[in-house]
Amino acid sequence: MLDGKDSGVVTNGELVLRAPLPPRVVLTFRKAGHQDETRTVQLPLPAGASVSVTLMAASAVLPVATDPPGATVTLDGQRQRGVTPLELTVDPSREHVLAVALEGHGPQEVRLPPRQTPAEVKVKLEPAGPLGIVVVASSYPVDVLWRGRVLAKEQAGPRVSLPGGRQTLTLVSSPLFLRRDLQVSVTGGVEVAVEAPGVGKINIRALPDNCQVFIDGAFVDYPPVLDRAIVEGAHTVGFKWPDGAKSQETVEVPRGAPAFVTGRRE
Repeated sequence: MLDGKDSGVVTNGELVLRAPLPPRVVLTFRKAGHQDETRTVQLPLPAGASVSVTLMAASAVLPVATDPPGATVTLDGQRQRGVTPLELTVDPSREHVLAVALEGHGPQEVRLPPRQTPAEVKVKLEPAGPLGIVVVASSYPVDVLWRGRVLAKEQAGPRVSLPGGRQTLTLVSSPLFLRRDLQVSVTGGVEVAVEAPGVGKINIRALPDNCQVFIDGAFVDYPPVLDRAIVEGAHTVGFKWPDGAKSQETVEVPRGAPAFVTGRRE
């Protein structure tokens, strides 16, 4: 499709445009049973250049097997019918979280990144033993979530009990713009420590400054924002002006040091 209209051209064909050429066109590639792909193409194309895309299937069948079999399966928090081995239908363009559980064994969780759906998921389930202890080293209060359950609420340095195996904890602190997953290997009867992200500061200005400021999608204030505490790592700072104009910047906040970002109205 050319700028939203059927061009009549199929892939591996040639699309001829009449003069005068526009500065750019939007090409949409569509095929039954596949997801649309869109490309914005600057014109004119260099000599010999072409536009190519890979169309992903609209859905994919994902076989899931466990050793031993007979485990229940949860996909993105939703219990699936049947027990392993079984097949799931997934959207390959999205991230998915797959969890398997079998009585008498430690549960396991598998994350499926977008556009990286494997041909099959095989999970070995270990016999369950005593619970392990995970200590989250943090100088500020955090919530600790596991499989959607809140194990600790607004605690600094919380201790939580988990089944043995490789587990994923989610640390949350809204005031510090923290929501981050931590992978931890848990052994029954053993205490293991993980470290929460450190804290830095962020300074935000805007030109012009009559705009709203957002950090990681959450409204913060109007500029300037000075020495605002925030966890280390990458953050997205958004700006929205009264006329609807928007701008976005990505900033890396170091531990124990300030970061600076300026938004400019485009």
